Amino acid sequence: AEPLCPILQIQEEGTLSGEYEEYRATVQKESDGSGYTMRVEADLDYSTTYTYKALDRYALTSTETMELQTRDTTSMALFYLMGTASNSQMLGCVVQTKNNTLVIDGGTSGDGLQLVDLLKEKADSKVDAWFFTHPHQDHIGAFYYASQFADIDVRKIYYNFPSVEEVVKNQRSPDEPDMWKNVSPLFEDKYKAQTQVIEKNEIFTFDDVKVKVLRVYNPQLVNNNFLNESSAVYRIYNDKSSFLILGDLGTDGGAEVMKNCA
Repeated sequence: AEPLCPILQIQEEGTLSGEYEEYRATVQKESDGSGYTMRVEADLDYSTTYTYKALDRYALTSTETMELQTRDTTSMALFYLMGTASNSQMLGCVVQTKNNTLVIDGGTSGDGLQLVDLLKEKADSKVDAWFFTHPHQDHIGAFYYASQFADIDVRKIYYNFPSVEEVVKNQRSPDEPDMWKNVSPLFEDKYKAQTQVIEKNEIFTFDDVKVKVLRVYNPQLVNNNFLNESSAVYRIYNDKSSFLILGDLGTDGGAEVMKNCA
């Protein structure tokens, strides 16, 4: 990005003066001697104030200079990988584009509170698109928590799950279908207008971020890992980065992805 302003002269423990006062810049020396931190506020679009923080570890005296670069706010996207209440990393992440908030799975019901707190703080309790991989409790439990105990505005839900009956038929343990039994009526009633069953190769666009469906549930793929193998696979990308969401896909489902994406 273009520099916000010309090179700024550091004034230790003070406020930048002269022609740079409009940027409300302050400089503070780090207590550990690692350099100086500069904070600048600027009304870049005349309606929103952005705050920038830069650390120059090589600025050892007040006569050194630091150049402030603006962030590319037109294509900036943020990624939050949620913590987990269990002793394994269950899938819960949030992607924020310039104007949209996306959630992928969310984690267990025990992870629901931290997800709700993050959405309140970062997104005004609004989810523009909630993408799901498969209906195990450690992937849809946080959604169930949010639907029961929080006022989250969920505007669209994307999924492709086996039916509750199929899960019961192919279950590995008696409790495996339990959370899907709780969530399924919500999809059919409370959130009926928001739900959409996804198909392979669909692409959804949120500002400069795209979500491509690389694979969806295959009812012909039945083995002792049935529900994990039902996982949808998403590629989330913009012109700078991309990553895959695999759910808990097994090797047979993985082979399908490779074939689909050859």
